[in-house]
Amino acid sequence: MLLGTLLVPHVTGPWLTYSALFLLVTLHLFINYFAVCGLELRSLNRQRAGLAWNSYRLSTGSKVPSPTEVSRTDNILGKPDVFRDDNGHSIGRCTIGSCFTDVFHDRFPAGLLEMFAKERYLVWYDHQCLYLRSGREDQDVRSGPIYLHIMLKDGYTGADQLKAWCQAAELCRLSVESTGIKSKTEDDDRSALKHILTTLQSVSRNFPTFLQSLRRAGWNTDDIAILAGSPKAVLTGVEPTDKTNRESKKSR
Repeated sequence: MLLGTLLVPHVTGPWLTYSALFLLVTLHLFINYFAVCGLELRSLNRQRAGLAWNSYRLSTGSKVPSPTEVSRTDNILGKPDVFRDDNGHSIGRCTIGSCFTDVFHDRFPAGLLEMFAKERYLVWYDHQCLYLRSGREDQDVRSGPIYLHIMLKDGYTGADQLKAWCQAAELCRLSVESTGIKSKTEDDDRSALKHILTTLQSVSRNFPTFLQSLRRAGWNTDDIAILAGSPKAVLTGVEPTDKTNRESKKSR
């Protein structure tokens, strides 16, 4: 505003007026961008949680980066739903707060509810990422970018959101690694349910220590903002009727 006040007496004519306006707006945006980049936020959103979990995983569970360290690599213009590998390449994305009936169109994976019986969330693939191989009942994961959905159960907490996000990150990484080890023509094991179970067991073993390490590193684990706003629906129960799964949900 001060710079604009100093320029006004010297600006005459439309060309100079629009040039000065463009210069001031551009300068304003750059100043705000660098100001936000300089912030060291202690709350965990999707991107900061992904960075913290990836560093924890690479350190084999010995270190969690501090808010100061994460702020140096946190890209405020990046897509928050995208997961990246150790080299910064996109390996998949995830939507949290998805609706149960939107994810499961016609086929419901047997055993998925039992896997997540003790969790207040479900994780599953988008239907475009799956295919049914001849002679098998379980669906397999297609090669290429992974797209996941997290469905939240009634009574979920911030810690549940964080754990679900960590599992989604591991699921994207495992799916990419499994398709890269063998060629597409080989009978490789890309079972969707097996990947879900493997990552759930891995994250469940490491999550309590990860959460404690976050607190020691200075993160505010009482205010976790993985989900922006409210979920499309919250799963309160699934009632099997004539071998068909029916969703009982409440919108928020």
